[in-house]
Amino acid sequence: MHLPAPATAPLPHSSARRTRAARLGGRLAASTALLAAGACLGVAVARAVPPPPAYTLQNAVKSFSMDGIDKTKVGYQYWFFDKEFAQGRTIKLSVVGPHLASHPPHQHDGHEFFFVLKGSAEFFLDGKTRVVGPQTAMYAAPQSLHGIKNAGDGELEYLVIKDYPWPPGPEEKPKVVSSGK
Repeated sequence: MHLPAPATAPLPHSSARRTRAARLGGRLAASTALLAAGACLGVAVARAVPPPPAYTLQNAVKSFSMDGIDKTKVGYQYWFFDKEFAQGRTIKLSVVGPHLASHPPHQHDGHEFFFVLKGSAEFFLDGKTRVVGPQTAMYAAPQSLHGIKNAGDGELEYLVIKDYPWPPGPEEKPKVVSSGK
């Protein structure tokens, strides 16, 4: 047996409800479109930063070699891992001749650690200096005025462990400030 559908009377204010539902649906569609656009932008930004390489024993272990040094005005440096290898995190060996410095005290973004392997280093930090020897670590916070120079008569060898801002922006030179020394 087939029963006819009951007749329904329109609910009071049903046209107002339909109008509110239409407005809500329009806002929902606009919100969805904005979220979709944001997701697309996020994907575009994510693609602009290259992913880190796959780390293996072949590329994550690096031994010093004189063939790989970069000569400087005051000695040389050797990059164990440069900025691109670990997304801005670096470690390098610096070797500086007697009574010389790689550069004057300066400021930059990023944390920087120094570790003296051989020789005597004069560490400059925010207007004060301290002379240290081997097996000593030093730290320079972002934007601190800092520098290191050879305080001895032989070569100074030290490691520099630094995190550069990542992803890389336009190349900026460190702000060099006269220390009065």
